[in-house]
Amino acid sequence: MKKIFLANFFLLLTISVTFSQVVTSEPLEIDPNKPVKLIVNLALLDQNLEYVQNLIQDANDGKDLYIWTWKPREHPPGHPYVNGTGSQPWKNSNEALKMTKESNLVYSFTFTPSLKDWYEVDAATCYKEDIHFLVKPKDGGGYGEPDRKSPDLILKVDPPATVIPPAFFFPSKPQKDDVIAINYDNAREDKPSMKNLDPDSVYMAVSVVDTGGTVYNLSTAFNAGNNPNMKLNYRGKGMFRKLIIPNEFIEQNKPANFPPNAVIRSMKIVIVKQRFLTGLDRSNYEIDIKFDCD
Repeated sequence: MKKIFLANFFLLLTISVTFSQVVTSEPLEIDPNKPVKLIVNLALLDQNLEYVQNLIQDANDGKDLYIWTWKPREHPPGHPYVNGTGSQPWKNSNEALKMTKESNLVYSFTFTPSLKDWYEVDAATCYKEDIHFLVKPKDGGGYGEPDRKSPDLILKVDPPATVIPPAFFFPSKPQKDDVIAINYDNAREDKPSMKNLDPDSVYMAVSVVDTGGTVYNLSTAFNAGNNPNMKLNYRGKGMFRKLIIPNEFIEQNKPANFPPNAVIRSMKIVIVKQRFLTGLDRSNYEIDIKFDCD
């Protein structure tokens, strides 16, 4: 994970021993459309930097600290969330950006990053740009005076994790004349009877469905192991793969009852052992490929 997160009720109890990154956040996964608490531990900044020393001095002196942020969007003068106001904004941080002191040298700022609130951008932009900011007192120095601030900091905003099942295909929206990769990661198989398969023992039971809803079996679990066209090739580290072009693959393996004018709308693939006897000899993860039938 890019970040370390703490549950609210543990924050004050464990803050001195748990923070190992300068920037952290709550909750575990950031949804840009929901509130997030951004947390900064100033004690973990590089205190060899003079401007960091000045910032920590201000914090120890009890001065308020503020967030100054410019990405995914920096607001222009006059906006209610502009970083600073007046002719010398760096010396006059916006009161709307004041941070909350959680404990010694630990400060937080709670806001909703996306469109309807803070940055006025969509969630996709938040995922792409992350949140760039620094921490400073109201008067950050500058204009001939020493700066008083943190280095530039980033809070990573990851899109929701997508767990790919052990059996999957690529690309996700193929046409019937595209090259499709059929993949099976046996190393991530969770069915005990299907774990640690022999490199020569992985095959496909394949059926297709036409626009009328009729199902045609190109192979079944019981006979797939007798057809070399149904074999997946071993790629190492438990990974098996086969490349197919659906139109060609269907033509090569079509059953006797397959009509010449059939328009196929989907293909279903079940991973099976070469020697299939019972349901123990197949993966529970199925591949369902839908085609554009226009």
